Amino acid sequence: MGLANIGPELLMGMASLFAHKLRSLLTMLGMIFGVGAVVAMLSITAGAQKEMMSFIDQLGVNNIIIEAHEAVDRNELQTVRAVSPGLSFRDYRAISENVPGLVAITPRKRFKPQKLLPKTSQEQPQLIGVLPNYMEINSLKLVAGRFFTEEENKASAPVCVLGETTKVNLLGYDNAVGKYVKVNDTWLQVIGVLAEQATADSDVEGLEVAERIRRAVETTVWRWSGSAYPLMASCGVAGYPDSVGDVNNLRSAADAALYRAKEAGRNRVEKAAGGG
Repeated sequence: MGLANIGPELLMGMASLFAHKLRSLLTMLGMIFGVGAVVAMLSITAGAQKEMMSFIDQLGVNNIIIEAHEAVDRNELQTVRAVSPGLSFRDYRAISENVPGLVAITPRKRFKPQKLLPKTSQEQPQLIGVLPNYMEINSLKLVAGRFFTEEENKASAPVCVLGETTKVNLLGYDNAVGKYVKVNDTWLQVIGVLAEQATADSDVEGLEVAERIRRAVETTVWRWSGSAYPLMASCGVAGYPDSVGDVNNLRSAADAALYRAKEAGRNRVEKAAGGG
């Protein structure tokens, strides 16, 4: 079929389109919006997939974490300690020397300080003792300063690297590098600040997310009918297995932490007590 044969049909079609301009416009808009919606949904799905893969990559797809099961009460701890001293540097050395294929390995000790200066009205930060290669293992990124070196580790230098949320809670929004924080009876010099990121420590990540939400609500000007209203948010955070031993108790543990935050003065983040 040549162009000459379909010419009349094309002219008839164009004449029909121009004769019914509104109907033609609505049909075109329907096609444009329909195709645009499909393209937008595909783009959103691809973006979400890319973000999730990035999230998993930050956690470390090739990382293996070995942790001791935390005792929920003193009697259970004494029973366990009677047959096992728990994880120690001896286990770290045994794994290092006997497990083939390890690219990097670090011990990790987590604890909450009894005293902390400057004081904070928020949940006290968790301290994590690691080796310098922890930064590479967990794909950590710095927003200021540096991570500690092997020489500083061997000399037990009194230095520390803060998470971004902890830095804001303790030292405000000014540059923290070079300043000092006191943990129990030891003054530590801040040498770096880590960027906010996903971690394998569910409670730590949950606290950081909750604190970002609380701060965003507090610093946002909420307006209604031309008037500004200050709003505050209280958050309760629970994680498995750090806060609760049974995953079914997560919601009730977070609920209890939320009510503690309200009773303590509101506009704060509270972590669920362990042992649930």
